[in-house]
Amino acid sequence: MSSVMLSGNSLQAEDLYLLEQPLEMNVSRDGRFAVVTVEATARKENKKFSNLWLISLEDGTKRQLTRGTFMDRNPCFSPKGDKVAFLSNREGSTQIHMIWLNGGESWALTDFHGEVQSLSWSKKGDELLISLQEEDANQKLIREAKENNQPEKAAPTHYLIDRMFYKGERGEILSLNHFQVWRIDAQSGEGQALTNENFSCINPSYSADGQTIFFCGNGTPRDHNWDFGRNDIWKVSATGGKSEKLFDWEGEANLARPSSDGKYVAFVGNKSVLYGLTENSDVFLFSLEDSDAKPVNITESIDRTFFNFSINDTWGLPKNGLNLQWGPDNKSLYSVCVDMGNSRLVEIDIQTQKIIKLDSPNGVVLDFGFSDDFEKGAVLFSDFASPGKVLPLNLKNNLKNDLKNGAKENFPGRYNVSAKAKTHFNSWLDKRQMFPTATLFSTVGESKQKIHGWVLKPYQYQPEKKYPGVLYIHGGPIAQYSNSIFHEFQFLASQGYFVLYCNPHGSHGYGRDFCVKLNRNWGIPDFDDQMSFVDEALARYPSLDSERLGVAGGSYGGFMAARMTSKTNRFKAAIAERGVYNLLSLVGTSDFNIMFRIYFQKKFPLIEEPDLLWDLSPLKYAAQVKTPTLIIHSESDHRTPLEQAEQYYMALKSTNVETIFARFPHSDHNLSRNGRTDRRIARLHLIQEWLDKWLA
Repeated sequence: MSSVMLSGNSLQAEDLYLLEQPLEMNVSRDGRFAVVTVEATARKENKKFSNLWLISLEDGTKRQLTRGTFMDRNPCFSPKGDKVAFLSNREGSTQIHMIWLNGGESWALTDFHGEVQSLSWSKKGDELLISLQEEDANQKLIREAKENNQPEKAAPTHYLIDRMFYKGERGEILSLNHFQVWRIDAQSGEGQALTNENFSCINPSYSADGQTIFFCGNGTPRDHNWDFGRNDIWKVSATGGKSEKLFDWEGEANLARPSSDGKYVAFVGNKSVLYGLTENSDVFLFSLEDSDAKPVNITESIDRTFFNFSINDTWGLPKNGLNLQWGPDNKSLYSVCVDMGNSRLVEIDIQTQKIIKLDSPNGVVLDFGFSDDFEKGAVLFSDFASPGKVLPLNLKNNLKNDLKNGAKENFPGRYNVSAKAKTHFNSWLDKRQMFPTATLFSTVGESKQKIHGWVLKPYQYQPEKKYPGVLYIHGGPIAQYSNSIFHEFQFLASQGYFVLYCNPHGSHGYGRDFCVKLNRNWGIPDFDDQMSFVDEALARYPSLDSERLGVAGGSYGGFMAARMTSKTNRFKAAIAERGVYNLLSLVGTSDFNIMFRIYFQKKFPLIEEPDLLWDLSPLKYAAQVKTPTLIIHSESDHRTPLEQAEQYYMALKSTNVETIFARFPHSDHNLSRNGRTDRRIARLHLIQEWLDKWLA
């Protein structure tokens, strides 16, 4: 156990049972209320669930709208504001549900079988718009066997697979059917498919007059095996019929958002899928009035991405990582921009292409919304003090103040976000000692490239004492650590450790070149980044013991933990979790399979460039590792399959490295973020005990 004497107010692993995590939010059209999806854990059943809460944006009072250990999500106010539509599995499968705001039980509106994405109301409130993937024959067989209590029939005799992207994150075979756009009658629940395409039709939106539906889909005559991720913008009549592609596009196009005057469609995407997720996602504008029009990038002036890749272990990745909304009079657009450990709500002027950062504290905007008159709104916000809170926006008053001061054009934060939370869900955190986080920069090499990160001091820190420390490395590698609470880091600080973490090359939030530099270059520039950051922390904090340093990371971070310990013996303990150790076997077995073309710029690098994959693989250098290593892996992980950990464990054991292999059953790649709570707690104690053994 840790040698640190803990008081009752320090953050503990078991506090995960207390966590209430707001995930997404919808604002009523009059701006008076927000409805928030809040995830929690039923301790007795060890079961995750999410319910809806109604928040007054006027006085901050909150009321639980739905109850039960179900997964309620994607809430949407009706145009009149008298009820909320949402998705829920409370009927056994995911259906559209309704609930009145003035009380009463919710009811299921639909009874279809399949997976639902998106949910929005028509302007009149008589219909709902969804994207539905109906179950295929195999899924129907499995469902009916369960319903009839015939487990021996709950699997097909075999699967026939003819595409490269065919399995999900837990290894499930993906449906053979495509998502199609459906309209649902808001009274009867009867539905009509508006599309019948041989590709998935996703993220549908109504035009202002309700006569046209815009959506995204990869429907051009391309080889979908290689063009995965590529999407065009389409439209179809609200009564169904033939779909029409608006323009040819060689990249990703998401979230088609038509303006209310019918002149434009805005979307988030990029011009080419060559670099995929490592490329900046920008906001584009397409004119519906010009027959020769081409999409215009209206955020090109800022070298940042508009996809919210901020990561932590409470909300994971923001559920609404892509969000785009039109402002008043169709003169501006609002989105979230990732910038140096923050995700900011920004206003984009569509004519001048000027980007205005809405003034707010450092942190992560998880979601946002506005009233129809654009005088009110709210952001769902996370920072170092809270995993999620609702911050009201009073746009009208702040705008008046700006006009009075004559600073409308140059004011850097045109609408101020209140730093004081009207509502947050984790009052128990007020009784815990949260450890302050210092922001650090280090410089790397001759280029003097700045590396940005953070340091948490240990519990009851005394400068004259020496403390062990652990460097954490994030996955992706495109994600960014952010100015938000990270339970695991706070827990280890409470156990007497310095915690160091930074955003090395490969992270979003620091420009396109900073991110793509890691392509075909895994573990090379970011090694120097991490070591430079450690050196800066040691120089800044003499009480950080250079002889008692550990390194830890998950996914790509697990890859780096393994790679770093083959390059240096500075770390006295390592924790490699859900890691990548043998790229030769990973490329063909991961559910991401063809996505590796992004990182290695080859169609199928396993065949085209196997030598590079092996040269970058930590397994090749396992014989050089001397650092005691804890390997953590989930048995149902298909992002980085279990065989990765099995190979690396056997390699370290064969060279007599002190190694323990912790396998978590019935868990997937997201164990540390949204796995079963008792397993997450057991994992934290394993990590603490391993660090205590080698560093305390």
